[in-house]
Amino acid sequence: MKLIREFVFKSNGRQYKYKAEDQAKRNYYNLRQTLDMNCQDYFEKVRNITEVLKSLGGSLVDEMHLKDELPTREPQGGYTAQQIEDAKARIRDKTIAYGILTRADRSRYGKLIEEINNHLLKGHDDYPKTPTDAYNLFVN
Repeated sequence: MKLIREFVFKSNGRQYKYKAEDQAKRNYYNLRQTLDMNCQDYFEKVRNITEVLKSLGGSLVDEMHLKDELPTREPQGGYTAQQIEDAKARIRDKTIAYGILTRADRSRYGKLIEEINNHLLKGHDDYPKTPTDAYNLFVN
């Protein structure tokens, strides 16, 4: 599957890495759950797009969130590579989970999304932390 994704994104004049990465990110940010797309199809489409981006070496991680995901007190020798990588993995998961939630079909899940947004305004962070958590919100 990975080879197929890479082939599709590296062929047909898309061999320029920056172009392929830009296209993958646009596909991710422009994706919306349509009326004919069930939860499984939607989740699979998000997963495929994010896997293509990852296979190209791209990322959805915005490092402005790094401070929030690293231990509050920086160790004397600085953060380890593993701590930084773990923090980036959590940022990636939260970014994708939020994307799944916010781009879901509003006619089906609008009330759920508004409820989660209202809880946030009251100081409760009910946003899903992983793509699987977001998927489970919809199917349950």
